[in-house]
Parts: sequence; structure tokens; C-alpha cells
Amino acid sequence: MYALDRRGRGGSGDAEQYVVEQEFEDSVALVNSLKEPVFLLGHSYGALCSLEVARRTTHLRKLVLYEPPIPTGIEIYPSEVVTRIQALLDAGDREGAVTTFLQDIARVPPHEMEILRSAPSWSGRIAAAHTSFREMRGSNVWATTYGHEYRT
Repeated sequence: MYALDRRGRGGSGDAEQYVVEQEFEDSVALVNSLKEPVFLLGHSYGALCSLEVARRTTHLRKLVLYEPPIPTGIEIYPSEVVTRIQALLDAGDREGAVTTFLQDIARVPPHEMEILRSAPSWSGRIAAAHTSFREMRGSNVWATTYGHEYRT
């Protein structure tokens, strides 16, 4: 089993400028480097990346997409929330940005927020706060650029 630390997360480096297509190519490079065709699981924005991997390689056995942020006629990321998250990041309030994302976008209930805050992974969420914002933008880019190819 392999787990990819996407750009700006975990042990992975980051780029000065974020380009959504590079996320796809990073994942394709990992998949293609493995000996056998793989079972690929992507969650949330990672599901969009995984979907694009499937378009760019034949080295997959199975593909599982869990909660991809694919717009289906509803606004996934309300503009006022996006503006608030950007303002929090600009002010250096990474925890506020993560909390706002989880409460207002993911709609995590208050009792679960407390569990998340007390988990060892909370500091990693704070460290990667900037990635949530760019993934919201990346989802919009994906929907505009590629989304029409998946509509019936």
C-alpha cells in the first residue's frame, strides 16, 4: 500500500505557484512507477486527482472515488465562505481558516469539531491550511476545464 502526500501536505514539498494539472501528473508519476497496475482510492479533492489519473494512465486495476467535489448544479463553495477563508489565511489565522472550512463547507458538527481539535492530526491540518483554499479553487478549475467531459 502506498499513500501519496500531495503537494503541501505531510512530507511532500510545495511549489511557489500551484497548478492543478501538476497534482494530476504527480499522481500519474507514482502510479506509473509501480510494478503492477494499482487499485487507486481518492477522497475529496484527491478523488478529482484520481479521476484525472484514470484519464492519463492505463496502469489502474480499479478506481474508487469517495466524495469528489464535483458540482452538480449547486454551489459547493459559497463565495462568502471562500472570501472569509482567504481573509483568515491572509491574516495568518490558519486555524481559523481550517475551522471555517470544516464548519461551513464540510459542515462538521460542533461535537465532532472538538474530537478533530484534540486529535494528533490537528496540527497537520493547520500546517496544510493553505491547501484547502487552493483545492476549492482547483475544484472550480477542474469543473470548468474537465467537468463537461463527465456529464451525460
